[in-house]
Amino acid sequence: MVTAQREGCPGKHTRQPLAGAEQLTWYPLDDPDPCRVLDATCSRCGPVLYELVSYGGAYAIRRTTRPRGVSETPRVRRSRVDGWWLALLLGAAH
Repeated sequence: MVTAQREGCPGKHTRQPLAGAEQLTWYPLDDPDPCRVLDATCSRCGPVLYELVSYGGAYAIRRTTRPRGVSETPRVRRSRVDGWWLALLLGAAH
């Protein structure tokens, strides 16, 4: 597994952003559309949950921040969002 682990928690965790990490574009969502969650980070260990989501043929990363709310990256092809997802988990994006 490529993500940082926390003792006693089997979930995925993002690493701290590296110097020069890519800044992803996040759009606020007031009323999130239904989607299929393909992968997710731990929702218990911190204030931010990331989900890799699918909307039919489009994909995005959804970020839920307590108490701020929900935001999402642009909806793109699977190959592009997979790169963002890996970068986010490794700390190369935030």
